[in-house]
Amino acid sequence: MFAAQILVPEEVAHDELGEATPSATAVVALMARVPQASRAVVVIRAAKNLASDGHVALLDEYGLVGASSSRGAFGLRTGSDQTATEVWTAVRARPGQVVHTRSRFAYGGILAGETMYTQAAPVPGTHLTVIVAATERVPWEFSVYAPHFDSYGYFWTCERPGCGHEFRVTKPACATCGKPECERCGKCGCGGSLAEFTCSKCTFVRSPAEASETPGVCNECV
Repeated sequence: MFAAQILVPEEVAHDELGEATPSATAVVALMARVPQASRAVVVIRAAKNLASDGHVALLDEYGLVGASSSRGAFGLRTGSDQTATEVWTAVRARPGQVVHTRSRFAYGGILAGETMYTQAAPVPGTHLTVIVAATERVPWEFSVYAPHFDSYGYFWTCERPGCGHEFRVTKPACATCGKPECERCGKCGCGGSLAEFTCSKCTFVRSPAEASETPGVCNECV
């Protein structure tokens, strides 16, 4: 932030960014106004204006984060791949143009966090793209806070006694108990313990967690 204060004069930043969440086009304009500052420094200064949780990020031509600064939300790691995001899909569909959409961001290869109002703008003369994302109060469209979290793509361990299977959640959780349905035992958190079974091949008594996809056969015998 100190470098941003020195290399990006406050009056110039105010002229281009205003006092609230800036647009991606405003961030690009600020980069042109302060060639003495690196683009990463401009990203940091622009993020200071975020009026709600969000990100200001610079992506390269491969959709990788070159620089970013965030408020409230988990930061985007430098080098992280954002090609699976909705905003990158929009960028690729309209190359060289300013686009806006609602988008989540990728963490460890999984889309997660809140869906944000997002604008992307190309940096002239480069293959770089500036992205500004915020949960509300963005300048490019009417926006109110309507929290929406990605409820998929996380790992869960079945809590039912006798199961304990770990799996990636791919469906919404049960509306009654709030727990996801286990892909192995097929139950959420509404039932009781599961019964043990005797493997038809080795004849050992096994827990449901040891069951294979073949009915009546443990996972050691398949």
